[in-house]
Amino acid sequence: KKKKKKMEVVHGSDEDNSGGV
Repeated sequence: KKKKKKMEVVHGSDEDNSGGV
């Protein structure tokens, strides 16, 4: 469930949070 897109990364705890916050 942590596999979200860079656009859906709001928590920043995901691995793809390189610009989702």
